[in-house]
Amino acid sequence: MKHEDFTSIEVENVLAKVLDYFHAASKAKAVHWLSSYGLARVYQSTNESWSWAFSTADVIGKHVVSRPEADLWDLYHVWRKIAGDYVPSSAKEMAPQCLSLAPSEYFAYPVIFNGALLGVLLFEGISSLTLRAELAIAAKYIAFAYQMLDAKNMSYIDELTGLYNQRYLPMVLDHEIERARRDGAQFSLLFLDIDFFKMVNDGRGHWIGSKLLVELGQMFRAQVRTCDYAFRYGGDEFIIMLASSNAENSKKVAERIRKAVEDHTFSVEGQNLNLTISIGLAAYPEHAQTASGLIQLADQAMYYGKRKSRNIVFVAS
Repeated sequence: MKHEDFTSIEVENVLAKVLDYFHAASKAKAVHWLSSYGLARVYQSTNESWSWAFSTADVIGKHVVSRPEADLWDLYHVWRKIAGDYVPSSAKEMAPQCLSLAPSEYFAYPVIFNGALLGVLLFEGISSLTLRAELAIAAKYIAFAYQMLDAKNMSYIDELTGLYNQRYLPMVLDHEIERARRDGAQFSLLFLDIDFFKMVNDGRGHWIGSKLLVELGQMFRAQVRTCDYAFRYGGDEFIIMLASSNAENSKKVAERIRKAVEDHTFSVEGQNLNLTISIGLAAYPEHAQTASGLIQLADQAMYYGKRKSRNIVFVAS
């Protein structure tokens, strides 16, 4: 492997080049890659939520790759063991290791660049590796590729709240719909809107309003699981996607969020304020089978709730 082998630093291209090369050069039965981000998600997952670790929109095709393609369920248990060894450790403590995990033997090589773990190359069917110079070159270009990906992903983050923005929403929903269709799963969308927020902006000023949006975003993120997604949809509107959750369970989550906001006193610039929110809920596939349909129905349910009483959770029908 040489520097001139890399003609692109797109993540997909770099990982394809690296895995194809080491699959041939190592004589391994297969070579697998899981990024440090993917390792962290596997570390947080369970047997019940294993597919979430591999199937979220920002993991597929960018953080888990195999040559040749592998069954993710079989590989999950191997990655789970490796994540337990590497995720809690610092880069200085990480070293290559041989693992005998039925039905095969594996050689795990942590790829580190400038003191940071990029991920792990997992060689199936061999117990050692001598291609250290080539691995060092690979690490450099993998690091460049993920730096570029991180910069690109910043365009999907709302600058004010730090939540995902509206641009990222269709990508997440498309992937979640694909996963739900494949696995026979369900998920739900919550559309959240602050009641009478215009009165806050007009009476207290937009600076106070912006501070409230930041604190609300933090509350929403704290109220959901790591496998869920929180978005600022625009203005004072937010969307939360609850993975593997039907309408009945999601309504309980929505009520918990609504109550948390109602009971909280916001303190901004020495001013104390109380807010309420209205939440509309639509579930896949019960209420809609498309991303646009889910957003529309959750939005409509939220407005029905506002017309009824505000400070309410309203489920689409």
